[in-house]
Amino acid sequence: MYIQRKPQGWLSEYIDTFWYYKNDRNETLNFSILPDGRADIVFEDGFMKPEVVGCMTHPLDITIARGDISAGIGLKPGCASAFLKTPLSEFTDLSIPYDLISKDRVEFDEKIAVSPSHEKIFREFERFLSSIFQEAPYDKTSLRATQMISRSGGILPVSEVAKKLNISRRHLERLFREEIGIPPKQFSRIVRYQNARYMLKSGKFDHLSQIAAESGYFDQSHFYKDYKDLTGNYPEPA
Repeated sequence: MYIQRKPQGWLSEYIDTFWYYKNDRNETLNFSILPDGRADIVFEDGFMKPEVVGCMTHPLDITIARGDISAGIGLKPGCASAFLKTPLSEFTDLSIPYDLISKDRVEFDEKIAVSPSHEKIFREFERFLSSIFQEAPYDKTSLRATQMISRSGGILPVSEVAKKLNISRRHLERLFREEIGIPPKQFSRIVRYQNARYMLKSGKFDHLSQIAAESGYFDQSHFYKDYKDLTGNYPEPA
């Protein structure tokens, strides 16, 4: 069972989604988590020991045993410093225990360890985020940059993004490494592949060459390479 919920109120500016997963099947499950350009705060082991999972640049294979429950907070790209004091460049493709990067103590209602319904967990997430929120204003430049890139489907040149924000490309790249964990070119690559993957799953295209062209790839071979690097598989028509 997989459940997602968009946060309400002020948190919606910083948080992409709350998610909850329970393996309620009578078997161990194996699957891959694909790069999506964001970092997550993930809770397992009774929800008392969160970890920060950095932005991924390749698929992550995981195993979930029967009955296991995990839940998490998907941070919007560019909003990490509102909750974390450590640059995300230190977490890229890594999972780091939260208590190693923050002095904030995680205190969850002990009842959720006994009866971890997604409603209770999401309420605790809201309380947890409110407690670690950095009240000092933070630079939203990287957030605006990710929004520009996402709206373009990943095809807006990095130099053009920097120009629109009135900053140098070098400064933009530094912000991305600190706030997102990867360079803007890599982020654009992930957005472009996600857009292509959505088209692929829609079943509206007869040929992969059409998807490659619509997604802004130079040619079909570049599309194949990116898709394989980021998913572990070559694209196949729906």
